[in-house]
Amino acid sequence: MTRSANQRAHRKRRQAAAAAAAAVLPAEHHHDLEQKLGHAFADPTILQEALQAAGNGVRQIGDRTIEDGNKRLALLGDSIMTLVLLRGWYKDGESRKSGHDALVAISSNKNLNERGQESGLSVFINKNKSFPNGVVPPRTMSDTVEALIGAVFVDSSESLEAVKVAMTGLGLV
Repeated sequence: MTRSANQRAHRKRRQAAAAAAAAVLPAEHHHDLEQKLGHAFADPTILQEALQAAGNGVRQIGDRTIEDGNKRLALLGDSIMTLVLLRGWYKDGESRKSGHDALVAISSNKNLNERGQESGLSVFINKNKSFPNGVVPPRTMSDTVEALIGAVFVDSSESLEAVKVAMTGLGLV
């Protein structure tokens, strides 16, 4: 390997290490966010993963490998949120249209972004450097809300009740 290739590799390792260090939410912030969610995380690395914006350079937190920020947890969280919403709708015996309308209204990216902003989540997110002035874009915020729901589901041993509490804390139900 040439000297310049070694320097580039070393620079990339330093940048990845710096990104991973920035990814760690200070312990006092854990408590604040856990209170919003109504869930104390047994595995803080899953909470950290939920707070990683895609493209921020973090590839690993502890033993947890992260390929695309919080996108995997967001995909899970989206499905779990749908399950929680429709489970209540079904038990209440409401019309199919009312279930569909509620699902669309609550789980829309617009609503998730608004609830995330109102909950003050932007201060917890490990942002992508390309965000102008550190402002979290709406899609990233909605992904983070979904990822937090997914993180609570996984960390709570798949408790739908814990998810419903977190959704309530975020103003979704």
